[in-house]
Amino acid sequence: MQFLRFYRRLSLRQKIVLPFLAVFMTILLIGAMAIGYWLTQTLEQQGYAELEDFSRRVQSDLQASQEALIAKAQVLADQPSIRQAVAKGDRAALMQALLPAKAELKLDWVKVLDLQAQNLLDLQNETIQQRGLLDPKISTSAAKGIALDDWVSTPDDARTFGVVTVPIKSKTLMGGLILGQELTHSNLVRIAQGSSKQIVVLSGQQVVASMVENLQGSIAFTPRSQQRITIQGQQFLATSLEIPRWSDRTLTILVLSSTQTLEAAQKVLWIRLLGVLLLGGLLITLVGFRIAGMITRPITILTQATQSLAAGNLDRALPVDRLDEVGKLSNAFNQMAEQLRHLFAVLEAANSQLEQRVEERTQELSEALNQLKKTQAQMIQAEKMSSLGKLVAGIAHEINNPVTFIYGNLEHLEPATQKVLELIDLYQLYYPKTEADIENRLTEIEWDYLRQDIPAMLNSMRIGSQRIREIVLSLRNFSRLDEAETKWADIHQGLESTLLILRHRLNANSTRPQIEVERNYGELPPILCHPGLLNQVFMNILTNAIDALEDRLKTDPSFTRPYIFISTGFTQRNRIKIVIADNGPGIPEDIQSQIFDPFFTTKPVGQGTGMGMSISYQIITEKHQGNLICRSTPGNGCEFKILLPYNPQRTNRSDIPINAQ
Repeated sequence: MQFLRFYRRLSLRQKIVLPFLAVFMTILLIGAMAIGYWLTQTLEQQGYAELEDFSRRVQSDLQASQEALIAKAQVLADQPSIRQAVAKGDRAALMQALLPAKAELKLDWVKVLDLQAQNLLDLQNETIQQRGLLDPKISTSAAKGIALDDWVSTPDDARTFGVVTVPIKSKTLMGGLILGQELTHSNLVRIAQGSSKQIVVLSGQQVVASMVENLQGSIAFTPRSQQRITIQGQQFLATSLEIPRWSDRTLTILVLSSTQTLEAAQKVLWIRLLGVLLLGGLLITLVGFRIAGMITRPITILTQATQSLAAGNLDRALPVDRLDEVGKLSNAFNQMAEQLRHLFAVLEAANSQLEQRVEERTQELSEALNQLKKTQAQMIQAEKMSSLGKLVAGIAHEINNPVTFIYGNLEHLEPATQKVLELIDLYQLYYPKTEADIENRLTEIEWDYLRQDIPAMLNSMRIGSQRIREIVLSLRNFSRLDEAETKWADIHQGLESTLLILRHRLNANSTRPQIEVERNYGELPPILCHPGLLNQVFMNILTNAIDALEDRLKTDPSFTRPYIFISTGFTQRNRIKIVIADNGPGIPEDIQSQIFDPFFTTKPVGQGTGMGMSISYQIITEKHQGNLICRSTPGNGCEFKILLPYNPQRTNRSDIPINAQ
């Protein structure tokens, strides 16, 4: 009742403003609270989404580490020395071969078993020796030649190891090899590099490895994709994923993110919403009083004029014969009518322009669609060409697909990037003063340097992609090992393709200078041969030459100019001659007669099979009825001469393919 009395004593403007202000302030308050709650939940959900993405990355990295361990185990199991030692049960030979590998590969467990599951070798680190491992299926699987990978814990769940098994076999199964690496704090730090997230690995609820400082023992939690968890008095957002393994105990990856950053962002959000609420209240109050002032003006005349205006009579005008509020209202109405007439005219013109723009835009979209279809056809054609790469050696196929994708997208990326940079330059031109956070961020990322460096980086990527494509083409020329029939081929092209493949070994590095290649090519016609097999011979000879030059560079400090000399031409007996020489240490005279013997090698165990030169000799003498001659003087290098038969009477130039001429 008292409120009604108070309300009745208010002026008309106040009576209008008060409910208007109450309603809109209530709506604004509810809206602000709803938006604040929604944004707060959104921030938290974004945090959980980042954790889930990061947890998948952790799982992928752990799987990659297991795959890398499997690859290492397979390489060791394929070494002839290890196979021979397992076949003979020679523990000393296994120790000699695997102990350096354990140190070099940073392994914590190396175990070799025979077919009866008897230990031939068991190298364990201190943790395994003291605590033991729960590996009921690992040893059994290894002895049976079953390849698997698992995460194995110590009996007290204090340590966990990534363990893999691979079979050791030649023609038949000989035994099994087990490798293990401990999952440690350093592994987690490497995986989380560049991220503020923290990783905890648990076996059951026992902490195995953790990035949280001084976190040991067990953690009581229920595995869920989203949850808050308190560790050592600090609250974290957490998500977990389980990694399957043979053991009954579950291996859980717990990814944590401190809630301090989230809570700070939420606090700033609520402060800003409060500011918006206060500003909105002020604006609503001002608008309310403005509206109330307009409503309290004479209603009757305005109503009639408004009805006439609503009927389409835009020429209706009120007389301005007073200087008070009514006169001002009349003048305002007349101005409004004039503006409506103008706006209708502008609207008609805008409608006409809009129709024209829609028509132009439709044309642009049609052209864009046609361009998209052309691009799609080009992509389909590129995919067809990519499928042809299956006929090429595996490595050419694996490289060509991603390079074609990168190179094709770089052509679109360069202009798109330039447009983005121009847009940013335009924004900086018209808005030179920005928020402090933006300025700090520009300084932090060194925007001026990036602005200059991005086009250069794109250009470098384009040049590099083109270079890789050229290398793939050379790989295709080189990879003809599966061609059984003889074909016309250019000897020089085969030599150059082989040199291109070996360029990474010819280039200078931090330990030695560049190996120079001197060429003295004669005029040779295409010959009928096995191109792929000849390329294999070139590869074997050039690889041995590079190895010899590197050995001399290591042992002879005065030797500073390594080179390989290649010459081609005809002999006096009309035979094709290919000479490959180096200025390495040469071959001792007492073993020169053995270099073409099978399995003969002077390289350390694991670096050579002794079959390269034997196969090369067989290719030249049996497949091509030629000769392979070695001449060497110790200390003055080595020379290999390839002699191939050539009969010009049997060569019909019209039978030679154009690409071989």
